[in-house]
Amino acid sequence: GYADSDLWTLIDGEAEGWVAPSGLALHDDTLYITDNGTSRIYAYDLAGDLIDWVDLELPAGALMGIEVIDDESLYVVDAVGDRVLHIAAE
Repeated sequence: GYADSDLWTLIDGEAEGWVAPSGLALHDDTLYITDNGTSRIYAYDLAGDLIDWVDLELPAGALMGIEVIDDESLYVVDAVGDRVLHIAAE
């Protein structure tokens, strides 16, 4: 069981300004977090340091789950707009 497991905080969402974290994905040692309160996607390294973030400017409550396909291709759910968004690096 999990009784002998260690538990620690990697990232303090309140300190980072998260409002309502809603999605989590890990790809190539980068942790992606979506916040449906702010419509932002955050990228962190495995030490918990912020690498980058993007504001999708969606209405509060829209941004849900996330899937990372490769280093330059993310898919997120827009629950308010009833759609899946593809986000790619330029």
